[in-house]
Amino acid sequence: MKTTKFTIATLGFLLIGCGGSMGIGSGFPDPPVDFTLKPTGPGIDGGTVMRTYQAGDTWQFTVGGNMLREDYDEQSKIKTKTSGPVTGTMIRQVSAVTFQGAPALKFTDTLTYAINGGQTTVEILETYAKQQLDGSVTMLGRRDNNADCGVVTKTWLPGTFGLGANVGSQAQFTALGTYTTNDVPPVTKPFTDFYMSSTAFTSTNTGSVESTTATPFTTWKTVYADTYEHNWDFLNRFTYNTEFVGEGYRIKTVEAVSSTDDWCPLWGAPVARSYQTTRTDSILDSIVIQNGVVTYTYHIEKRSLNLKMVLTAHSLQ
Repeated sequence: MKTTKFTIATLGFLLIGCGGSMGIGSGFPDPPVDFTLKPTGPGIDGGTVMRTYQAGDTWQFTVGGNMLREDYDEQSKIKTKTSGPVTGTMIRQVSAVTFQGAPALKFTDTLTYAINGGQTTVEILETYAKQQLDGSVTMLGRRDNNADCGVVTKTWLPGTFGLGANVGSQAQFTALGTYTTNDVPPVTKPFTDFYMSSTAFTSTNTGSVESTTATPFTTWKTVYADTYEHNWDFLNRFTYNTEFVGEGYRIKTVEAVSSTDDWCPLWGAPVARSYQTTRTDSILDSIVIQNGVVTYTYHIEKRSLNLKMVLTAHSLQ
């Protein structure tokens, strides 16, 4: 049996977790105090039972807050640091799809924002899910900014809201895709993408949120946490696959999200969110293979968002 072997020479190092301190503070200012939008009314009693989701359900949030962005070079030294006010929208839409050969729902979150009124950034997170008979929602898979994140089965959202009710779990996604080795005869193997996700959703107590009319929303105050780490098997993708692996290719993403929400179960969405996220991407700069040795360089891009989201439009089927 003949096997093509390669060794790996790396320049720089990979940040673990949400990024090293590097002596640079990762704090950012509070959201503007004048962000006083109210959710669209008239306000209603949000109830306790999760909506039965339908394809075409859409919620639009107006977004305001602040962002901090830090770019590091291949030696992990900071190159640029930018911060400022953020404005934009977040749209969640439900569609009916087939996932891994079975009917499923796809929740597409599209966050569009600009810092200091400048260039627009779009981030997309697709969550593939199934709603159970008790109303709870089970996550089946994810796709992050057009990159497949794999398959998993874990509870994501509760079917019933109540004091102290909580759902969530930790799971490692099963990677998607295969490649063929240079063995004789060739061997087909799965890519060893690594995707670990942990979610937690807890109802703490009831709440009340002013609407655009005199009637407030009766809501459930909830706390949501979502962390994930995604490592792409980029060396095998570069060596064996036809997909593009080169400058600008993401080789690792780590993100931590926390959110305190005012949920309206009847509408299947929060009417207001206090949302924080820190995301670290490792971006490939160059990669070459010569005499069986793969050499690559990359840099780190880190961004933190501290946002207020207010539901300003929705359409339920």
